[in-house]
Amino acid sequence: MRALGCIVGLLAACGGAEVGAPGERADAVWAEFLSDDAIRGELPWLAAHQLDVYLAIPEARLGDPALAALIRDAAAADVGVRAWLLLDEADGYWPNEHNIPAMRETALAFADWRDAEALPLDWIIFDLEMSLARTRAIADVIETSGTVAAIDAIKAGRDPAAFATHTAEMTALVDELRGRGLRVAAVSYPMVLDDPADGDHDIADAFDVPVAGPAWDEVSFMVYQSLIYDLSGSWHGPDVIHSYAASARAQYGDRAAVALGIVGTVGIEPVAMPYPDAATLVADRGATRAAGVERVSLYSLDGMAPLAATDRAPWMAPGAVRVPELVDADGLRSLVSGLLDGQ
Repeated sequence: MRALGCIVGLLAACGGAEVGAPGERADAVWAEFLSDDAIRGELPWLAAHQLDVYLAIPEARLGDPALAALIRDAAAADVGVRAWLLLDEADGYWPNEHNIPAMRETALAFADWRDAEALPLDWIIFDLEMSLARTRAIADVIETSGTVAAIDAIKAGRDPAAFATHTAEMTALVDELRGRGLRVAAVSYPMVLDDPADGDHDIADAFDVPVAGPAWDEVSFMVYQSLIYDLSGSWHGPDVIHSYAASARAQYGDRAAVALGIVGTVGIEPVAMPYPDAATLVADRGATRAAGVERVSLYSLDGMAPLAATDRAPWMAPGAVRVPELVDADGLRSLVSGLLDGQ
């Protein structure tokens, strides 16, 4: 493990993280709904800011020559692309323990296409979340019955025996893809970082996300202030980001990453509170790197696209790498993990 002091010293000296090769850069943005032409138009800006793009690829687009051309254009512009594979909504949209056969078919079809076309792309992303239908059902419970009822609905997803079986299936799929020369990243909920404290996988099981087990090349956690707001009803400071990032670093070392969000109002499901301003996001990015996590992605390019270049600049400012004052991270995490992990 690289010494944290060296990382912090380096970042403080240069004002940002090491850039890295395309596809491995310290900063990235997610793109989910933009058209090919819109993303192509963003390539000069992405290249100028040395940003990778984590590009949503619906399974229906596998084999699409237009998409292959976009991936090649990104490479030519020195913009790294990671394939963020998404299933049909009927199959859950996001991969999870209940749709591994559908994800396997889609991921292997992508690997075949990538090899046949010699696409300049090495990374595939598994966005491990509850199915879209279940996510929407939980959101309805929050709206109609409150957070405690929603926590109960989430915990109703537990099935330890099935979860163990599905984790083994996901592990085999990741191994198969890595054997094809792909690097495989996972991104999921930060709450699962509290599972190891009591030696079980109850939180991951409740959310249907087999994070622990597979040999991921990178494991990222969506420490979305917007998601925390939806669950807790209040906005929290950068100490919460730092706390989860530190746990990710402790558990996954150099493979740890953090995703921040949400910028703007674009998303498959609306959130009550996007980032209120650029300074808040910059502080959260700095808190992430102060915890020793170098790779930070932002959801989303879709939300930033309407902004003029001059208005985007503050959102991408490097900011200070600073350990934030502890305000309520410990209390919040103890409350959330206690609710999710309790009987």
